Amino acid sequence: MPFDPKNLHPAPQGHNASHQSSEEDLPPFPEPEVSSIILEGKPGAKLAYTYYAASESKPNKLNPFAKSLVVFLNGLVQPRASWNASLQAFLEKRITNRLPYPAILTYDRYGQGESDRDPDDPKDEAASHGHDIMSVVHTLRQFTLQIWKEHLDISNPTEFPSLVFVGNSIGCATARLFAQTYPGTVLGLLLLDSVIANTDFISLWPDPDAPSFNPAIIPPELLHPISALRAPTWRRCSTRMFRAGRVFPAGTSPRCYPMRMAPN
Repeated sequence: MPFDPKNLHPAPQGHNASHQSSEEDLPPFPEPEVSSIILEGKPGAKLAYTYYAASESKPNKLNPFAKSLVVFLNGLVQPRASWNASLQAFLEKRITNRLPYPAILTYDRYGQGESDRDPDDPKDEAASHGHDIMSVVHTLRQFTLQIWKEHLDISNPTEFPSLVFVGNSIGCATARLFAQTYPGTVLGLLLLDSVIANTDFISLWPDPDAPSFNPAIIPPELLHPISALRAPTWRRCSTRMFRAGRVFPAGTSPRCYPMRMAPN
């Protein structure tokens, strides 16, 4: 259900006209721009995005976030719509407390959600991924630059935006690599359930099929009877998910992250 500021407070009673007035003065919930963009150097391939403009500055109350852009970075298989509930809660709190908020951006990576495949990827669905994590980072930079030029800094398009990344899973690795690759461009990182760097995601688990497998090597935190029984299953699941040659719709694999990631 769309957010309506009038639904956030009970109707005023009696003579409390000033209270009623203050409620009616609540700013409206921002209308998102749901659209797509074609990046320079990626002809014919659309990136789908949702953009919320920053709250307006007033003569007596400037928006300190007017030159900031908060970008939400999806996990491996979750599209940008997975952030909708979080965005709704965040904006409702800022509006009801009459607090300014920055511009907000979510998007589907190439091959994810409503976005087209990366035009640089092989056409064969069975082919291995056609780009690595650094390609994702470079694409993100070009994407934020073009959004910045079109929405936030039309008069001075050479200035880079002040970025804050909110990442989930592989989105956390993307955020860290972006900050590492383009120092000074990222003001803040919020990393949620980050992917583990420098691992193939399979060797984390004991191999139950190995002749030398010993249940005693299962980490103590997994010694709960149910967990201990499931540990071999987790190993097999990880193998199916991250096996060599596995292709994900977005064109990249977690397997191309470890070699680029600084230690956690």
